[in-house]
Amino acid sequence: MQFTEILFGGGQEKPKVTISNALLPIILGPAFGEAVEDISYRVSKYCDEFTGGKACFGITGNPELFAFPSSLYGQLNLAHAAQNKSAVKNLLLG
Repeated sequence: MQFTEILFGGGQEKPKVTISNALLPIILGPAFGEAVEDISYRVSKYCDEFTGGKACFGITGNPELFAFPSSLYGQLNLAHAAQNKSAVKNLLLG
């Protein structure tokens, strides 16, 4: 279990956006979903131990994020093999 699962996973309602949902469309393109603007959530909404104090925000993790580096590497290989310099630049620089 990862830390963000402890913070955000205790209640019935779970955050809809994870760091993976946010990164994939921006770096790998629209085939991986739509880019999300707001990815942070107020922790106290999901974890009672954070109520009553200063505001604390977090970004939810994703157990599937381990596959991200290989997806990025695969997209770089495709763009490089096609000699698509602008795609390589977009992948590396955003």
